[in-house]
Amino acid sequence: MAVKEKSAEIIVQGGFSPKLFYETQRPNLFNDLNTKRLKVLVSYISHLHLEGEISDEAFKSIVSHAYSTYIEGKVNLEIKIIESKLQEMLEKYFFE
Repeated sequence: MAVKEKSAEIIVQGGFSPKLFYETQRPNLFNDLNTKRLKVLVSYISHLHLEGEISDEAFKSIVSHAYSTYIEGKVNLEIKIIESKLQEMLEKYFFE
């Protein structure tokens, strides 16, 4: 009962994030979508590079930025998942 009350309190105080809930409940779907988007972006940038629309330097910069953003997103997602699991463990320990 105390855990339910605490969860309701967190939601009321604005601690609930639908995006965080979705990402922690469906991390594989989230990762799959980002992976597909990255592949499409790199494919498109490669096409532009092969057609001579963008320079070698621009190609390297764009691809590097895309991969950096992708990796940052994956790391942030893993951190959110760990935080969520830790919060659940702490709530069970302290409120049961």
